[in-house]
Amino acid sequence: MHTTRTRSAAGTLGALVLVAAALSGCAPVVRSCPSWADFSDPDAAYRQADVVVVGHVAGRDGTIGTQFGDVRAYRFEVEDAVKGGESGTVVRIGSRADPCDGGDGYTGGDALAGAADRVIVYAMNDTGGLVTLTPSQGGTALPDGAPLPFDR
Repeated sequence: MHTTRTRSAAGTLGALVLVAAALSGCAPVVRSCPSWADFSDPDAAYRQADVVVVGHVAGRDGTIGTQFGDVRAYRFEVEDAVKGGESGTVVRIGSRADPCDGGDGYTGGDALAGAADRVIVYAMNDTGGLVTLTPSQGGTALPDGAPLPFDR
């Protein structure tokens, strides 16, 4: 008995599409979507952060590379270095983006954009420098005279 192996038209077409995509430089992109930890508790954010500073966003400053791609960078005037950092300095801090938000990474907002008031920033070291802990948690308003929202 002799058997013949045949391919379906759909299988052959699928294989051809993948080969054509690979040869054209348009191969499918595999993206890693992080699961962000919840740092809505200021004590948890303080413990996780490498740097906690109070001050003012002084404007945009290009981008910072992270393990999930480039993010917006800001100049930050440090009034009080609560953990790490140095008071009275200006540092660069990236506002972490969500690479899987279906848009530019800031569809849910930017933790540091438009922060005209005094803020507390919870940041961690990433591949290109300091970045906020998550896309949505990392910069919180802290009015003059308000106590720190965590225990040191």
